[in-house]
Amino acid sequence: MLKRSRQVFDVPAFSQDIYEYGEGSPKIMFTAGIHGDEVTGIYVAEKLIEYFNDNKPIKGSIKIMPKCNPVATRQLTRRSFYDGIDMNRIFPGSTKGSTTLKAAQNIWQESEDMDTIIDIHCCGQYGMTYILAVYDEFPEVKELCMKLNIPRLVKSEGTAGQLFTESCRKRGQKAIIIELPSGHSPGAINFEAAEECYEALLNLLRAEGIIKGEYINNPPIVYGNIKDMVAEDNGLWLPQVNKGDRVKKGQVIGKLNGKEIVANEEGTILMIVPGSYLYSDDYIIMYIQEI
Repeated sequence: MLKRSRQVFDVPAFSQDIYEYGEGSPKIMFTAGIHGDEVTGIYVAEKLIEYFNDNKPIKGSIKIMPKCNPVATRQLTRRSFYDGIDMNRIFPGSTKGSTTLKAAQNIWQESEDMDTIIDIHCCGQYGMTYILAVYDEFPEVKELCMKLNIPRLVKSEGTAGQLFTESCRKRGQKAIIIELPSGHSPGAINFEAAEECYEALLNLLRAEGIIKGEYINNPPIVYGNIKDMVAEDNGLWLPQVNKGDRVKKGQVIGKLNGKEIVANEEGTILMIVPGSYLYSDDYIIMYIQEI
């Protein structure tokens, strides 16, 4: 195992830790903590570090950056308070920019020779685990996703500046995001989701021949883009369905100020806000539709 640190030279300076195992191809990189408050992903990355500390790859090489945005992680915030920039909208970063741009440039350089990049994020405490990918643009990316034992593969809108979209489009790499639900408070880990993701990643590594063990083929269901519904008024929201439910168009999904709210399309609920007071334009649900 090789552990290195990349320095971000600014005022103040900070470092990003990098863990490397094995050598040669295939080359797979795991990143987490691009958003500093998404700690379930950091926990998964650190579990992978523990695994490879005890189990050397039998083929290929692994690189792990568990806390890509350490300043934001220290504060449990999405963005670094140094500059307030969303790291996952600025790749490939810049050596001449502010601290977050420089940190993104370090990640971009570290990942430039990788075959596969898996970037682990969190989708909030009310959502479910899913893979996010530009699978419609890159057949090889979809092939990778189908080796992951994660129940849902969702089509990304392909927003520029993200590590995975830029890696696919500018460098021809296989790159995806895995979104995990977070815990119920800042800094809290969703251990069930973390374990599901960790086991899925080990299973993928077995499929690639990087670690020992029998690969289990259990591909995800493929969905289109995420769609959403928002509150049209301020008031008390009381849901009548749960995440994971499949709803029909016109089905009552809850009440806002006593008024029935119905689904505008058929789909599977990916995220639903629990009973709470909402304001106009707050999210109520996010849902996905099978392809």
